Amino acid sequence: MNDMSQIIYAMGALILFGTFALSTQRSLINNDQRSYLNDIQNEAIYVAETMVREAMETHFDRNTAQGPLPDNDPSHLRPTPTFGLPSDKTEPDYFEEYHNHTQTYSGVYGVYTVRFRVEYVNYDTPVKPVFNRTLRKRLTVDVTNPALSRPVTLQYIRSYH
Repeated sequence: MNDMSQIIYAMGALILFGTFALSTQRSLINNDQRSYLNDIQNEAIYVAETMVREAMETHFDRNTAQGPLPDNDPSHLRPTPTFGLPSDKTEPDYFEEYHNHTQTYSGVYGVYTVRFRVEYVNYDTPVKPVFNRTLRKRLTVDVTNPALSRPVTLQYIRSYH
């Protein structure tokens, strides 16, 4: 009887150890998946920041490339319906040309799709786009990757001054 109880104890210990080993393995796999998704998200943030920095280096408006606005009058800026990249160009040269522009970026964790939107905003309420011309524009950059459940979005407010 003593030998039988030792066998039962040994079997119980093996079952407990197996359960513990499976739980640990499942936890390690979940941690690896979370780490991988965090790495993809970090790279998407890097891509968005890089695109914002790129846009910051362009002229505020096509109409300000040759010189300053007369009397800082925003009516001399391009109207919103004319925003976007001209059909004969592939890369934006002016801030408003990023509007509705899409490009891809190849990173360590795959290909990212980057979409841009440019809108005029008021100084007091930069979260709401306005249809009249102002001395401020907002750039919204959305970066997607098939592994991300939602896009990474960055916004940048650019002022003429």
